[in-house]
Amino acid sequence: MIIENLFDLENLNKEQREAVETLDKPLLILAGAGSGKTRTIISRIVNILDKGKAWPSQILAITFTNKAAREMKERIDSYNIPGTESMWVSTIHSACAKILRINAERLNYTNNFKVLDSHDQSVVIRKILKDFNIDSKKYKPGIFSNYISSFKNKGIEFSDLRKEEIGYPDRQKFKVFGEYSKRLKAMDAMDFDDSATRFQMKSLDTSSELVI
Repeated sequence: MIIENLFDLENLNKEQREAVETLDKPLLILAGAGSGKTRTIISRIVNILDKGKAWPSQILAITFTNKAAREMKERIDSYNIPGTESMWVSTIHSACAKILRINAERLNYTNNFKVLDSHDQSVVIRKILKDFNIDSKKYKPGIFSNYISSFKNKGIEFSDLRKEEIGYPDRQKFKVFGEYSKRLKAMDAMDFDDSATRFQMKSLDTSSELVI
């Protein structure tokens, strides 16, 4: 049995062991920094595979950073369990982007679309401000990116908005939002907000199955 050979369960405390060995229902594990969360989750994943509760390709493990995802994958791989290369261990943005690439045509993107980070987003906004003769020293790009994010995080695209519904003080930001959306589409690109929220937006028809 893999779990007994690879893990000394005696090194886990009572709560950690319970989390590792409880496989018949979902669990919510709450723990502070340095309390052994990663070890517990890795042990649970190995036990799930060992007990045949799931194939490696059915495992999805989400972490906060790319570094943490790499470390978790490496630790799981070190146990030489067949098929773990098919597991998904990543950040939420990476997982969403991967699913979106597989289903990109349904969003009218290519499967090689770019995902802009905050720096890339700022570069695009600065170019728009320059083209619109908006002083970027007086009106910082962050003002516009925050405005755009406030809508996208609610699953609202620019095309969902009507100019007459926008208050006069926000008309300038609304105009930049429109141009920003247009340029990203022309670039075959999404930003981080897009990659995490496209699932709840009408542009991805969730009435039919996603391919993952």
